[in-house]
Amino acid sequence: MTPNFILLPHPDPIAIFWARFPHLKGTLNCDEGYGEYRIYDAFVDYLLEHPLEDAIWQGACALINELAAKNHPTTDTVIRMEFFLALSRYPAAIEFLHANLNGLALQLLEEEMEDEFSDGTPNEDQTL
Repeated sequence: MTPNFILLPHPDPIAIFWARFPHLKGTLNCDEGYGEYRIYDAFVDYLLEHPLEDAIWQGACALINELAAKNHPTTDTVIRMEFFLALSRYPAAIEFLHANLNGLALQLLEEEMEDEFSDGTPNEDQTL
């Protein structure tokens, strides 16, 4: 009997990141041995050093859109935990993301922000 399913490859968030931002190798303050979470954590720190008008923010939105389009739990976790949760204290950054994300990425952002503020007490706001 032949199987009636197809195994799809597991998306690699680290490879996706470095394919989009090869010029950041050696720039981000992280140990690659920690995997995707540390790389993305360092990238958020890097983003926060730049104004929202900087092209790196547009690149971050393109990356989030690309990861979300994979529609996989691994990439969804990276988006939710490493981007949205980390940036939730920065209303201007969330507004920027809301205006520049689309499709599944925008849906994930809206779900995450609903969850983040579901108890009625948002995190202390920070400015960029």
